[in-house]
Amino acid sequence: MSLFKMFKKPVVRNTLKTILALSILLYLFSKVDLKTFSSIARTIKPGYISLALIISFCSMFLSSYKWHLLLRSRNVRINYINSTKAYFVGNFFNSFLPGTVGGDVVKIYRLRDTTDKFEDIFSTTLMDRFIGFVASLVMIIFAAVLNLGIFESNNNLLFVILILSTVTLLFLLLLFNKPLFKKLDFIYKPAFKLLKFMNLEEKCARLYNSTHNFRHQIPVLAANFGLSLAVKVLYVVLSYFVGLSVNLGVDLYYFFVFVPLVGCLSLIPVSFNGLGVREGISYLFYTRAGAEIENILIYSLLTYLVALVISILGGVVYVYEELTDKKERT
Repeated sequence: MSLFKMFKKPVVRNTLKTILALSILLYLFSKVDLKTFSSIARTIKPGYISLALIISFCSMFLSSYKWHLLLRSRNVRINYINSTKAYFVGNFFNSFLPGTVGGDVVKIYRLRDTTDKFEDIFSTTLMDRFIGFVASLVMIIFAAVLNLGIFESNNNLLFVILILSTVTLLFLLLLFNKPLFKKLDFIYKPAFKLLKFMNLEEKCARLYNSTHNFRHQIPVLAANFGLSLAVKVLYVVLSYFVGLSVNLGVDLYYFFVFVPLVGCLSLIPVSFNGLGVREGISYLFYTRAGAEIENILIYSLLTYLVALVISILGGVVYVYEELTDKKERT
């Protein structure tokens, strides 16, 4: 059996992702002083965690509303309550599926009966993710420019920002400029050959056209971008409160750079919900800001725990609706 066929198997991919996440966590914990770690864990300030949970809960409604605006712009027949339910359920599955976008598939599937054009739901989810990514990048650049000294203690930060900016700009140009998209076909032609082989070429073409059509809806995109920035700011404040709960000892302006940066890099689907990858990246950046590894690990795991607790609400919605549907069928 070839390596390519082997990696196509979900069991193999998920096993490798689990091994990677555990390897990173084991490496980080090998650097930890267990007495210091347990001492910090015992002195966590629950008041700050409570504030973080409240902010996380509120930001979910704001996040679902910005996605709802995109859905309505594509004439998807759904009200805000149902789109919010789908968003919460998707967030629940994000906690257990590879990467941080696995729940998007669940969201898309749950809205399959709201429109005749399935690609429109897919395109709104893709655009929502992309605008959120752009909002994170704008926040990173703006915060870094306001405090140029951050580059002195983080030599690779400028390189990472340039890479992310280049990829974002290229994606933006390919998405909204069809003539350029056709000229640069050598970039994506190998992928399209694979899609043709898998009988997905036509579906992907419809998805591209649906996403491309957002160029005519600038007010909706602008509103989504503004709301995305608000959500990112809330998440920074949330993370800052978690940092205060464990005495991370990092100034607020660092969070405006590091939090969205860690979020962007954790989107790479190499572990479950970025677990392990997020802690490794946090260690690389926050140590340069003067934080100790014990505080960083507890901070990163607590931030994940806050998100996990809120995601359970989506699990409750999912179970309730499944039980309701089962009763109606019987």
